[in-house]
Amino acid sequence: MTDASRRESGASPRASALRRPYLLAAGVVLLVTPLLVYLAVRRGPAPPAVVTGVPECDDYLAKMDACLVKMEPGERDAARLDLKQKREQWTSAGAAPGPAKDALRGACAEELDRMPVSCGPIGIWACDVYLAKMEPCIARMDPAGRGPSEASFKQTREAWQAAKRSGANQELLQQACEAAVAAIPQTCK
Repeated sequence: MTDASRRESGASPRASALRRPYLLAAGVVLLVTPLLVYLAVRRGPAPPAVVTGVPECDDYLAKMDACLVKMEPGERDAARLDLKQKREQWTSAGAAPGPAKDALRGACAEELDRMPVSCGPIGIWACDVYLAKMEPCIARMDPAGRGPSEASFKQTREAWQAAKRSGANQELLQQACEAAVAAIPQTCK
């Protein structure tokens, strides 16, 4: 704004300077809001805050909601439907007293034990089981003999990740991973 236009509008230089931070904030809001809306739409609706009444089940549901983001779109849709059904079943079962609730607690604890594997780096159960068992096993090895095993493990993990990303035949990858699990040394199981 020039001095002449300021005099015509009656705005003082001080008033104009006071408006600048508000204009900057408004500009930032206009730029950031569409991005936030896009991200919210892309993520999908937030999962309902349903409490089953069983801490193990609630923990599983919360972790699986976070895991859905890592999945491929086709897998995610099926997993989201499965999770919705579990949430509904567990909520009604969690309201039951006594042995039914204890059985549900045990079932959810089993799901929790398996869940980190199914949400692992590959996203194929057998592959993630192998990685979850072999990584700590290699870490326990004598440092002098660990090198070749670490290199082989790293190559295997990277090859599986590449195969998963490329959309390679998932059944063949599953079979290869199952063979690797079967070959895990007894000391690592």
